Amino acid sequence: MTRDLRILSFALLTWGIGESFFIYTQTLYMASLGADAVGIGAILAMASFVLTLSHIPAGLLADRIGSRGIIRFNWVLSLAAAALMYLAPGLTVFTVGIVLYQFTGFVLSPLSAHITTARGKWTSVRALTTVYAMFNLGGFIGSTLGWLVGESMTLRGGYGAAMGFFAMSTLAVLFLSDQRVAMQGVSGDVASLTGRKRLMRMLGLAALMLFATFLSWPLTANFLQEVRGVQTGQIRLFGAFNSLGMAILSLWFGGSENRKGLLSSQLLVGISTALLWLGRGFILLGAGYFLAGSFRALRSILAAWVEQLVSPRNQGLAFGILETLGGLTLTLAPIAAGALYTLSPELPYPVSLSLTAISVWLTWSWLSGQNSSQESQRRSA
Repeated sequence: MTRDLRILSFALLTWGIGESFFIYTQTLYMASLGADAVGIGAILAMASFVLTLSHIPAGLLADRIGSRGIIRFNWVLSLAAAALMYLAPGLTVFTVGIVLYQFTGFVLSPLSAHITTARGKWTSVRALTTVYAMFNLGGFIGSTLGWLVGESMTLRGGYGAAMGFFAMSTLAVLFLSDQRVAMQGVSGDVASLTGRKRLMRMLGLAALMLFATFLSWPLTANFLQEVRGVQTGQIRLFGAFNSLGMAILSLWFGGSENRKGLLSSQLLVGISTALLWLGRGFILLGAGYFLAGSFRALRSILAAWVEQLVSPRNQGLAFGILETLGGLTLTLAPIAAGALYTLSPELPYPVSLSLTAISVWLTWSWLSGQNSSQESQRRSA
C-alpha cells in the first residue's frame, strides 16, 4: 500500500467512526424535529440532488488541477457542515446542514481518481475497495461505540461526538501528496465520453442497479422502530453490523472478478432487503444489515468498471459522470421510498426486490453479451 493510500485509509477510518455516531439514526432525529416520512424523503432527495449537480464539475476540476486541493477543501467543508447540524436549533437549520454535508460527497470523483492514480502496483478494484473499506470499518467501530453508550448519548449528541473524529481525519488529509505530476496534460472531454456506446450502456445499467438496491434503505430505521418496535440502541448496533458488512464484503469483492462482483453484490443486497422486510429477531435483522453492506461494494465495483472503459486523462470526469447518475437515482429513491412508505410502511421492500430481480437479469444478459463479443474477437484474431 502506497503512502497516500495509507493516509486516505486513516482519514476514511476516522471519518467513518465519526459519521456512524449519527448516520444510522439521522432519520429518527429528523422525525424528532417534526419531519414526517414524506418530509424526510424530500429532504434527503433535495440533499442528493444538490450533490448530483456537483459530480461532473468536481471530476473535471480534478482532471485539470489534481485532486489533493479538492480533497482538503472538502474535508474542511464537511467538518463545518457537521458543526451546523449539531448546533441547529430546529429542522430548518438542520436541513441546511444536512444539504451541505451531503453536498460534500462531490469528493467521491476526485477521491476515486486520487486512489487509482496513487495505487502503485495494486489493481484499481483492489485499491478502491480496500481504501473505501476503511471508511466502513470505521463505521463499524463507531456504531459499536454508539451502541455501548446506549441511550446516554442523545440523537443530537451523536453529531457532537462525531466532530472530534472529523477533526483528526481533516488533519490527516493535509499530508497527501500532489498527484498533478502523474496527471500532466489532462483535459476533460464530456463529448468524447458520452459518445461511447459501451460506456453509456454500462452507466444506464448502473443507474438501475443503484436505484433498485437502494430503494428500501432510506426509511429502514423508521420501519424497524415504528412497525417492528426496535429500540434506538439496537438500531445503532445494527448500524455497526452494516458497516462491518461494508468493510468485509468490499475486501472480499476486491479480490474477485468484476463480472462476478456485479451479480453477487446485487444478489446479497436483495437477500438483505428480504431479511429486513420479513425477518424477526436480532439475528435475522442483524444479518440483513450486514448483507446490505454489499451496496457499498457494488459502487466500488462500478467505479472499477468505469476506470477500465476510459483513458487515464479522463478518469476524474468519468467518475463524475458515474456519481452523477448514481446521485440522480439516489435522489429519486428517497422520494419514492417516502411515497411508498406513506401508502404502507412495508411497500418499499417488495418493490425494491422486484426491481433488483430485473436489474440482476439485465446485468447477467449484459455480461453474457460482453463475453460473447470478446470470444468472437479472439476467434477472428
